[in-house]
Amino acid sequence: RALPAPARGPILPPSPGLETDIALAWARVLRLDEVGRDENFYALGGDSLNVQQLITALGDQHGVRLTASDVASAPTVAQLAETVAARRSGVLVRQGNPLAPTTVLLRPPTTGTRDTLFCFAGAGASALTFAPLADRVDRDTAVVAFQAQGLENRAFPDWTVGRAARRHLVDLLELQPEGPYRLVGHSLGAFIAVDVAARLHSLGHHVELVAMLDPFLPPRTVRAARRHLPGVRSTLLEQTPADRSVLWRHRLWLPLAGIAEGTAEQKVTALREVGVRVGRLHRPRPYSGRTLLVLSTFNLDDDRVWARLLTGDLTVERIHCDHDSVVRDPHVARVVDLLAAARAPQNG
Repeated sequence: RALPAPARGPILPPSPGLETDIALAWARVLRLDEVGRDENFYALGGDSLNVQQLITALGDQHGVRLTASDVASAPTVAQLAETVAARRSGVLVRQGNPLAPTTVLLRPPTTGTRDTLFCFAGAGASALTFAPLADRVDRDTAVVAFQAQGLENRAFPDWTVGRAARRHLVDLLELQPEGPYRLVGHSLGAFIAVDVAARLHSLGHHVELVAMLDPFLPPRTVRAARRHLPGVRSTLLEQTPADRSVLWRHRLWLPLAGIAEGTAEQKVTALREVGVRVGRLHRPRPYSGRTLLVLSTFNLDDDRVWARLLTGDLTVERIHCDHDSVVRDPHVARVVDLLAAARAPQNG
């Protein structure tokens, strides 16, 4: 049900040597015939699995350890070649970072930063999910993204939304001790964003907005609502079940998610399965803050149920795209416009 990928412009060939090596690695990971030196990894369709595959491939080939932050700060072949060359020669020394490996600075706060968007990735997804959004927001807006525990570090994953929220809240307050705060979450990350917002409220902080990008209502929440609301539909309850062999293959990795030394695909798949289970078992509490709910074309969840959970100032918008495309070009441009519109009444 995915929509067609956006058209690519003229392709500028990579320079011989390291750029060509990296372009070939990108092409293998993204299953493309060729990649230009100035093309953007996420604009070409890169996802969380592709990021981990690329990091592994370049690490094996060039003996360097890269992270999602490296790909975020160098999203083209030419830029990443400079990073790899500097890391390999020892010129680029990794600075001490007090932040957790689950925190990625897509656009670091600077002295010219007017505000910060704090973004929460979905089940098993890389923080780089929000790279297209970071490219489109105002230049004076910093963008910080949070990803799953165990994706880039060897650690047990967070098995509840609340545990993930507590983890991310530490770095959020380190980066911005005072509000107002703007939070954005995609898929499972939307529920983590709401949980973080509730914790900020309890600490006496002002949360300006929580933007929830295509989350799915947990089945038990839908079943409870059906006792009071007729004809309630649900994305998760009405989707076609996965093949049984696929389900068992995913479940085999669950006990070792985040700590097993498997392939990039096994690691991402296991953490994604953890996230799916966390989302299905989550029991969201009503949230009275200001929210923007953006749903994709294929999201069947009933607005009436959302209204029972999001009891404050709620705006619901729909975008004609699939679940993953909400945070990808060109559809993420609509999300950025909605975020800007949500600020307009307060700024003017």
